[in-house]
Amino acid sequence: MYALPRHILVLEDDYFQAERMAIAISKRGDKVVGPFSSSAQAMPHIVRADAAILDIRLKGDLCFTVADRCKQMLQPFVFITAFEIRDVPLRFAFDKFFQKPCDTDVILDDLCDRWGSRQTVTEGSIEAVLPFLLRRARKLMPDQASSERLVEAALKVAIAAVAEDELPVDVVSWLFDLLEDEFLLRGRDHLL
Repeated sequence: MYALPRHILVLEDDYFQAERMAIAISKRGDKVVGPFSSSAQAMPHIVRADAAILDIRLKGDLCFTVADRCKQMLQPFVFITAFEIRDVPLRFAFDKFFQKPCDTDVILDDLCDRWGSRQTVTEGSIEAVLPFLLRRARKLMPDQASSERLVEAALKVAIAAVAEDELPVDVVSWLFDLLEDEFLLRGRDHLL
């Protein structure tokens, strides 16, 4: 069985804290989206995430526009802060808050509980990965047709690599990485 990686956005302006979170996320087999130190940097990447960890106060910025977007997309998120929680807008009163310093594993456990159990694909069944690739692409692209073109392009890269005997050990993660790379490099080309 392969566990499909989650993509977790990190919005944290403290470099060392962000780095610790990124390491903890990667150790669990998940992917880090970011980390970002401002809401403006994070906004275009929310669509790539399955969940988010949001520092409330950033240098000259607050994270609430990112939190609003996560809510719109029904993505679980948590707030982290070293400040008083009372200054948070009322619309976030029922969301999860962690006081800094906080254990990243505890935060990730909470996010994963709310996100649901990790989806798995049976080993040796690459065809079983396709619906998950399409679902991931659908989060990245604005419509079904462009999502399918994105997946098709990533699979063509995979087929070419296999023809050159470049098959990695973790095929499922590799396919998701190829999809992300295709989106970052040529995502606009798949829009018609």
